[in-house]
Amino acid sequence: EVMAAKLPNARHVVVPDAGHIVNIEQAERFDTELLGFLGALEGDRCPLCGEPNACAIAAVGGSGASAARGSSGEPCWCVDARFPESLVQRATAVDGGRRCICRRCLEAAT
Repeated sequence: EVMAAKLPNARHVVVPDAGHIVNIEQAERFDTELLGFLGALEGDRCPLCGEPNACAIAAVGGSGASAARGSSGEPCWCVDARFPESLVQRATAVDGGRRCICRRCLEAAT
């Protein structure tokens, strides 16, 4: 519970019928939970909802707004978008601002 409270997007998961070595005793469940958590940290996922963010920059392995363009040479949809400061602060609290907020979360906030 302490670790879940300290790690962004983490949650405490109790795996039934597992003791202190859950990764061995319930390997499949452990893998599913861990891969889900790690997948949410990928650059192509929104830091707020965990869904794909359709970021053209992340799709080509770019980083930040300085890259500004995806593999097609077209600007990412987010380059010209206006993000409310409160939304940016929420995303930054999750992962330090390393991932793009998805269009759905932006639209829900405006």
